[in-house]
Amino acid sequence: MAPVEASYEAVALRAVTYRLTTTPTQHLPNITPHLSAQLERCKSVLSTPGTPGSKDRAETSTLFHKLNTRISSLLQDRSIEGRWTGVVMAKSAVELGGYEAVQGSARWTRSLLTILNKNDPPTTKVLSIITITRIFVLAREYATLIREIVTPNLPSLVSACLQILDVGVDSIRTHLNLVEIVLKSFSQLIGRHPTIFRTYAPRIREALVQYIAPASMLSSGDQLLPSVPVPESIREDARKLYVQLHECAPKNASAEEWETALRRLITTIHETADEVFRSINENWESVVGYYPVQHNIEALQPIPSRLEKDSIGLGPWVGIPSGAERINGLLGLLEQYFRTPASYSTSPTIGHIADMFNRLFSVARPPSPRDWESSGRADSRFERAEREELSNILPDIHVALIRTVQAILSRLQASSLPIAPELLLQVSWVFEKESSVPAIRVATYAVLALLLPLLGATLDKESVESLRPLIAACCPDALPPTGHTSSSELSDFAKGKGNGSLSKKPESIVGPLAVSDTIHQVEPDVHSAASDLLPLLLSYIPSGLVTKNLRATMDRAAILSQNREAILASIQNASPHHASNLPLLARLYANDIKVQCLIKPRMPVI
Repeated sequence: MAPVEASYEAVALRAVTYRLTTTPTQHLPNITPHLSAQLERCKSVLSTPGTPGSKDRAETSTLFHKLNTRISSLLQDRSIEGRWTGVVMAKSAVELGGYEAVQGSARWTRSLLTILNKNDPPTTKVLSIITITRIFVLAREYATLIREIVTPNLPSLVSACLQILDVGVDSIRTHLNLVEIVLKSFSQLIGRHPTIFRTYAPRIREALVQYIAPASMLSSGDQLLPSVPVPESIREDARKLYVQLHECAPKNASAEEWETALRRLITTIHETADEVFRSINENWESVVGYYPVQHNIEALQPIPSRLEKDSIGLGPWVGIPSGAERINGLLGLLEQYFRTPASYSTSPTIGHIADMFNRLFSVARPPSPRDWESSGRADSRFERAEREELSNILPDIHVALIRTVQAILSRLQASSLPIAPELLLQVSWVFEKESSVPAIRVATYAVLALLLPLLGATLDKESVESLRPLIAACCPDALPPTGHTSSSELSDFAKGKGNGSLSKKPESIVGPLAVSDTIHQVEPDVHSAASDLLPLLLSYIPSGLVTKNLRATMDRAAILSQNREAILASIQNASPHHASNLPLLARLYANDIKVQCLIKPRMPVI
């Protein structure tokens, strides 16, 4: 069968080469998708063209050479259509041919770099960068290819891509795909070739500043100019690359540079918070020696702002929404410091990070903006409108903050145990104040899913009591978002009352609620996060510290949502006040292997 297969592949390769050669250049883009798909059928031929053997092998080797020659010609074509076709076919050949295609791609690489300096459409440049990056990635396992292809051409790629990044955030609308591809390309290559990137690191870092934490209003002299919104995907890629640039530091200096940059970032967050929180009196005092700025009444700006670059080079911003966006962006960068893997060991300053967390968590949205005055936390030098604006943006800051906590817990795991109890109390307190915001619920449920396994049996009565509002909110959120529920039933559910008889099926409990004056609706993200958290609440919170009514609410949520993992957790961490849910579990999941192992444990045959 092998010769027949080889013959068919030769026919397909001959057809592709013939169409590329005979079709007029201006019509090639119309058939390029078809030719690229046909080329996939020739994968085995493209990956082993030089192997000596039969007549068919010699023929396919000749066809492979013709295809390479035609692609090289198209990459140097005068028309935009020809160059675009050449880039697409080169990308397909490299992906399918592997080493055999890469070792002969030096000429392609030079042509692709030339395209980046021409006025070709952004799509052509995007494909060119992707193709060059793929060639460099495939060549990384072969020292000869690195010496012949990567080392001579990578500086040219970096220089060409820097011109794209330097276009400025004001022109980003027309360069979205280009900027994103450049960031992803650098991120893939910088770890393998840090010495080549070292020369360009300052320029790259300066270009990334405009994408890391853009503000919605920029200051230009005495004018306020709206900035162009940067997509979140580009922000994340820019932050990741910003962290990876520490790989380019001189030998054995990467870890020190990483730690210094992290401390500078924390200071920048504090400096931004000094302006954003200026209208209130913070009940926070630093334990690491940071002193907030004391605002001089004679030099106060009419609105919170920063009119010069900060310590990491970010530009000016004006207004509380803009300042909140800047804090969110800086927290996103801090998150990337813990999500991005590094080739060196680091020692993050957890004390400084925890101190910053204490400050941002200590300011939560009050039930009413006027509560700032009644609690004595309002600074009379500033107008109430500024505090109202601050109240509106606090949930956004806390969502970004909780996601940063989640990243740190995921990275440090058991090493974060010293700060975990305090984080649990802070997150629970903020949730109690701002739980009406769906994003707060999703973020809190996710971070609690990491905190509970860490703390587990060490939870005391005070910690469990602080979780009570969170548990009371999680249980209804874990119920299916569809269906109608009467207000009296929802009230009974929240109070832990109602018929919880295990003699009825869950459907019979949910189904008869025909009088539906309230529709139970939960956003999909909130429902998913609550469903994932419910089994952990039942597993890790000591059952003896949970009140009878609260545990009934948790069990009822597990049963009504038919959450198998939650019911299993309820059985394994049984409540001293209620009967076991094992009969219901056996009826719902009679054929489940986990349930069978729990109900009918068998000893091995001796």
